Amino acid sequence: MNTNVMCDKCKHNNVVGKGNLKQKKVVVYEYGKRNVLNIIYFVCLECKSIVVVQIDNEETLKIKEALSRTIMQAVETKRNGGKVGKKLNSKRIRLTESLDKKREKLLEKYKKEVEKVLTEN
Repeated sequence: MNTNVMCDKCKHNNVVGKGNLKQKKVVVYEYGKRNVLNIIYFVCLECKSIVVVQIDNEETLKIKEALSRTIMQAVETKRNGGKVGKKLNSKRIRLTESLDKKREKLLEKYKKEVEKVLTEN
């Protein structure tokens, strides 16, 4: 699945999908603590600058795993002819919202620093 993402620098509208997304682990030190960030980014086709799309850390990866398990549980329930209950559906929604908020905060906090590190490498 492709989506359109505008470059922050040149405002070029890039079509982004599996083919041009890249992934890299970056270590950032904050208050003496080592944070490993999993960065998903692409290179703008127009100006060749790096555009960070998503940042994950240990916490968001755990939420993502829990969300995957919850979705698989719902799929299994449906596959067996059952109905997905409100409790399971609420859990999926809660995990999705939590993941989105935490990723958004990580992007706000680390985007500039990570773009700089990726540009240097």
